[in-house]
Amino acid sequence: MLAPLGGVWPWLIFANLAIGIFIAPQPGRAFCYTVVFIVYLVAVTSGLVVLTDFYDYRLVILFFPLAFLSTLFILRIPSCPQKIRMLLYGYCLALSVLTWSDVRMLHGKLHESYDYGILGQESLNQVRNFLRRSPFASPTALLVERESFCPIMEPYGKALAERFRTRIYDVDGELLCKDPQAALAEFQARVPPPAYLVHNNQFCTPDLSVFSSQQPIILNEHVSLYLLRPVQASNKNRSI
Repeated sequence: MLAPLGGVWPWLIFANLAIGIFIAPQPGRAFCYTVVFIVYLVAVTSGLVVLTDFYDYRLVILFFPLAFLSTLFILRIPSCPQKIRMLLYGYCLALSVLTWSDVRMLHGKLHESYDYGILGQESLNQVRNFLRRSPFASPTALLVERESFCPIMEPYGKALAERFRTRIYDVDGELLCKDPQAALAEFQARVPPPAYLVHNNQFCTPDLSVFSSQQPIILNEHVSLYLLRPVQASNKNRSI
């Protein structure tokens, strides 16, 4: 989501705004404009939250313009007296170092919003990394577990399919966990082999070895590839 800037980014934004007001040619007018702009952003953000939902990423509409406004003091630095100019350049350098360190702290962290599909997205990322290293020699079908609502699955799956000669299918992870045999039989009945299940153990940890013809390929601590056994002849006539 938003870079937290060491957990103190709101105070840094207001510090930047204060600096901008202080070095403005007319500090009083700059202060009034700033207050009006903040009130406007709060009103717009509140209205959109009420009209849509209360998920925190709606606050981007408030934070990004405010963060941009807070950096405009940089344009006034060249016209400041030399001592103030040197202090402000040092402040900007320190702020840049802090921002860089905070971006590094975000690596690998997930924002658990229901419509982000973080588990399905993680599985697709691991599949992409695997196919970059070891692409399949022939067209292969992949069944990827996903959350009940995972908007990124379709465009991401199409991109992988076009690039790596794979056929990407998806299944609700909860449904597969409830009845793996029925879910996999339905999938194999309509998909020619070879076919793999991309399983994320954060959904559940069923014994999938009975459905696989070899040891799973471990992609990371959560995601594994299971080569599915060919479906029995009795299952090929099942309705889909």
